[in-house]
Amino acid sequence: MAAAFFVLLDRQEPLGWLERAALGATFGLGLLTEGTFYVFGAVIGGWFIVTRPWRADPRRALVDVAWIAAAVVVLNLGHWSRNLAASGSPLGPADWVGAHGALTLDALKPRIAAYLPRLLRALAPHLAGPWQPLNGAIDAGVKSVYRAFGIEVNAPIVVWAWNHEDNAGNPLHLLLIVVTLGGCAALLRAQRAAALQLAGVTIVGFLLMVLLIPPAVATVGVRLQLPLFLLWSPVFAAVMVTGLPRRWALRGLVLLLLAAVPWLLFNSTRPLIGIRPEPGRLAIPCLRGLGCTRVSSILSESPVNVLFANVGELKRGYVGATQSLSSSTCREVGLRLDSSDPEYPVWYLLRAPQSGFRLETIYTTEELAPLLDREFDPCAIVCTICGDRTRLHGLALSGRWDNVSLFQGDGFTWDEDG
Repeated sequence: MAAAFFVLLDRQEPLGWLERAALGATFGLGLLTEGTFYVFGAVIGGWFIVTRPWRADPRRALVDVAWIAAAVVVLNLGHWSRNLAASGSPLGPADWVGAHGALTLDALKPRIAAYLPRLLRALAPHLAGPWQPLNGAIDAGVKSVYRAFGIEVNAPIVVWAWNHEDNAGNPLHLLLIVVTLGGCAALLRAQRAAALQLAGVTIVGFLLMVLLIPPAVATVGVRLQLPLFLLWSPVFAAVMVTGLPRRWALRGLVLLLLAAVPWLLFNSTRPLIGIRPEPGRLAIPCLRGLGCTRVSSILSESPVNVLFANVGELKRGYVGATQSLSSSTCREVGLRLDSSDPEYPVWYLLRAPQSGFRLETIYTTEELAPLLDREFDPCAIVCTICGDRTRLHGLALSGRWDNVSLFQGDGFTWDEDG
């Protein structure tokens, strides 16, 4: 959004040096932060480059591009070089990159061949509603298209999770995009080239994301499609103010703001008003079709319950292990967590590092093993993948809470069977 803003601002008047630096920082931080930026950022960056005054003022055009390139390199060189040294690729280990994106022609060919079902799968979750027969019909329809391409999909595609930040679709937003596409003719007549260009850039970015980023197609990756809906907001606004009388545009704005209220109040894991089986303060009973929220209101719920709203099954283990550590004298703690297990709750519950606890991971992939601090000598290990082990890295088991094990003692060794 910030990158698109600066490109649109440049359409009004040439960016000053501070604005060019901000645009460069936007691209650099975007690439450093989120993989989807590589797709949308490339399209927006291409838009900026194409609109440079290459004929009228080539020097200024080169300076503009140089600003962005310099900021991107400065902010990402450390990250890229570390990945390069560890895995031979600036983006990370090849198997991880392959699971999150397609960078080779061999990986792209099957996705291009099955692009239609992939696009349908990306859009289908936004059509989910509280009517299971309809959800099932849409789900079956998309899977039948996949089968026509010789691909079997067993995972659910259309899931009704209206207020969960990972799985919630955007049915109203998708409908407004479709309506806006019909209204782009008004932008063309009004010669609003900037809005039309933003529309084109957004569509191209989304279509490329469907092709290049596998998680964006999965149901749990619906959140990765947010750039489509956010970048389309100015396009929708331009159509509204161009094609409708001002009073109708304002009325539409008010209605859209009101339509956002349920998501503001009843977010599944961070609700202002909880929806619970046994409602208490700032909570109401569970409603048919709307379900329940994971916790009660964030204004009344305990911080620990809110922390584990998405992973409630881990709460007992994490709390038990960290309480045991807090009552001990050990302050050097090793972490052996699965890649899908959250690490931040351990830091929060131990109040690390301000409380004096030092936490270091001691378990990683083969490529990243050289980055481990071999001078680290923990007196305790928190492990979520140790099963029935009674000894780990020379330390004895001191407690187990569900799937979280705590090993404590002296004599740590980097040999896990030592």
